[in-house]
Amino acid sequence: LGLLDEGGEALPATLTEKERLALEVAPAQAALECITLLKNENDVLPISNSANIFVSGPTANSLNALNGGWSGTWQGKNPKYNNPGRKTAVEALREEFGAGRIQFEELESMDFTQQDIRRVSSAVRRSRPDVAVLFLGEMPYTEFMGNIGDLRLADNQLDLVRAVRATGTPVVAVFVEGRPRTFSQVEPDLDGVVMAYLAGDFAGPAIAKVLSGAFNPSGKLPFSWPREASSHTTYDRKHTEKHYSARPQYAFGSGLSYSPVQTTAIRLLNEGNVVLGDTLRIEVDLENKGDRESAEVVMVFAQDKVASITPSVDKLKAYKRVSVGAKATKTLRMSVSTNDLGFVGQNLEYVVEPGVFGLRVKDQKINFELKINQHTQ
Repeated sequence: LGLLDEGGEALPATLTEKERLALEVAPAQAALECITLLKNENDVLPISNSANIFVSGPTANSLNALNGGWSGTWQGKNPKYNNPGRKTAVEALREEFGAGRIQFEELESMDFTQQDIRRVSSAVRRSRPDVAVLFLGEMPYTEFMGNIGDLRLADNQLDLVRAVRATGTPVVAVFVEGRPRTFSQVEPDLDGVVMAYLAGDFAGPAIAKVLSGAFNPSGKLPFSWPREASSHTTYDRKHTEKHYSARPQYAFGSGLSYSPVQTTAIRLLNEGNVVLGDTLRIEVDLENKGDRESAEVVMVFAQDKVASITPSVDKLKAYKRVSVGAKATKTLRMSVSTNDLGFVGQNLEYVVEPGVFGLRVKDQKINFELKINQHTQ
């Protein structure tokens, strides 16, 4: 990038208002697009702008939590270095819905007690909200300071979910964290689950816009979220693990929308034999039956049906983000190089073998045969 080259230009010490706003566009949009809706029982989301909302949780009022480690300081925990004017999640919710719609009960540290949980649940019973939004997860950490012996979400956060759910209030959990802490013990108690990651300074407004429906969520999970730390399996597992019972809490690529886009067909446009070195030209039909425009991340997975070593059941080979209008259809063209269909073989060298391969987009699948050259049998 040349950033450290001699004579390289640094940002000016002062920026005009126009320049400052221009620098904010990309991170604000990135925060919106990354947030991932993982569960939405009974359409608890988006929240009506007339709803009364109860908010609590240890990460609800922390800008440091939204930014993570290496933000301002090594561990990212000192609020002295936060950028002025940036909003925490609860501050953004007040702005989005109106302060009068938000009942906030603060938990000032990750080490909140059972007495704090009783205080929160009592506040829920008194305020009788339409929905409770709990901000869970972790405070910032960096390197070995973030080492943990148990991937499970902290017990006090699990107890907080149980206590609020016991009031009969629908509960939405927003996870602010950089790794998937397991919570299978209380997942059935949650009506909505949102993964906010460490989306930075603009995460607060982004979360608020997703919860209100001002932004239609389109994020996809970039990892498999395990149910239990001891039973984790990845999306690209081997065929020998295909029937392994350790289903993830949420699979790689999961992500809901308020107006889901369906994949209705997939076609391979290549004519004649497919030979190593060719580019696969793929056509995907999409349909949005909802009443609002929706963005969809279309992911093409490949499967090697027979190989000299046990192949993976799926490998992500291409993806593209595309918008589909309300009650509209769209045909998308994508490509995958056949050179990318290989693996590291027994001699520890990359190899692409001839044979039958599959392509998949959601539940739409096609097969084709790959030849090394025109004369391969």
